[in-house]
Amino acid sequence: MQKSSVILLALVLCQFASAFQVVEKITNGGFERLDERQFPVDWNFHVSQVDDAVVRVTTDAAEGRYAVYMESRSTAIAYVSRSYRRGMPGEFVPDIGAMLPFKKGALVFRYKVIKVTSDNVRVYAIPMKADNWEGGASREAYIVPAEFSGDNKWHTGVLAFDFSDKPEVRSVQIGLRINEGGKIAPAAVIFDDFRFVEKAGWHLKLVSFVFMEGENPNEQCHIILLLQNTGDEPAPINAQLSAPKNLAIKAIEIPSSVEPKKVASLRWVVKGKIEVDTKFVVQWESMPKTIETLERTYSGRIWRPVWDFNRDNDSEAWGPYSHLSPFEVKGGILKTHSTGEDPHMYGPLISAIATRFKTLVLRLRIQFPQGTQPIGQVFWIRADDPNWSESKSLRFPLPTDGQWHELKVDLSKSPEWKGIIIQLRFDPGSGSGIVLELDYVKLE
Repeated sequence: MQKSSVILLALVLCQFASAFQVVEKITNGGFERLDERQFPVDWNFHVSQVDDAVVRVTTDAAEGRYAVYMESRSTAIAYVSRSYRRGMPGEFVPDIGAMLPFKKGALVFRYKVIKVTSDNVRVYAIPMKADNWEGGASREAYIVPAEFSGDNKWHTGVLAFDFSDKPEVRSVQIGLRINEGGKIAPAAVIFDDFRFVEKAGWHLKLVSFVFMEGENPNEQCHIILLLQNTGDEPAPINAQLSAPKNLAIKAIEIPSSVEPKKVASLRWVVKGKIEVDTKFVVQWESMPKTIETLERTYSGRIWRPVWDFNRDNDSEAWGPYSHLSPFEVKGGILKTHSTGEDPHMYGPLISAIATRFKTLVLRLRIQFPQGTQPIGQVFWIRADDPNWSESKSLRFPLPTDGQWHELKVDLSKSPEWKGIIIQLRFDPGSGSGIVLELDYVKLE
């Protein structure tokens, strides 16, 4: 072999080896190499209450020998992150540790849902600054679907992120979390096989599946499936719903595609009497050549957008997002007070047909100190437009006499109240020191 050929072959082999090494952009993403703690190398874990949460290695793995099992038995926080050293705030730290040096791309991973009842199990892509503190942008989140709880199946998750236009962001932390976001509740989940890819393509993640009351509740109902595209390319929608032969199913809203980060609403009408324990099966293409299947059994309960706070310490997934004290729920009343100029609270993810529910009903008692503004505001986002904006809101006066009142807000006055509503936000006036008590919130 000529010398020039040998050199060329060596260069090709070096390039191949270099390309092969780049595949493991998340070192030990499959959790196969363990350290002296018997925990995966390049990963760390923490629990807020040692007696109520656990993070450990398990042999119940999607691939290879090991995976990571996470459980919270109460309100305890459990988290797993990539190893790194944090500096003092503002201090430049040269080494990012095992965090990702990429500001744009996607995480691809596997998970098995052991027990989840809310939206509190999440995978985060967390922007990190040069001091190795979080900041410079907002997190991207993948919410593990509670609907997969107990199905004993491995599912694939995809979470695209792009912090390339955020100059303060230097690296990206991977965060596996229970009870750091969403409605706090016990949960258990297994994660495995984390990979980084520069392009994710499309991925349709389950958001919710609900039975909703139709025009005649005894003879028909609506079934709504929400799917979110967590990838970075438009996703085609291919889905079908099946049920026993005595029921007639008609698709009335099946979009052809959905853009990245958007939520698609799929809706069917079911005609005929639905008996308790009737099984429905929905299938959709979650990513190219991958079919997800969800089986749901009708329990006799139709979802209605009513939150009555009748269980102590349960805010029913309403949360104090900004300038509100932690919620106290006792005796059927949710109580909070404002701590700043712009108090507002968010409700849970829902699937409400705007033409079916046109009125917001609030029973409340509220006290306004001098200098505060007694003007309430309700915001909403839709499956086809999941961005908060003034255009999707209505203002209304709030009572100032400190007595209980039932308020009704005609949401149909807004031309933006249409399609499928997926979340509400309530602003109880503006200013600090406002005392709010809520008996119930509902849509009619």
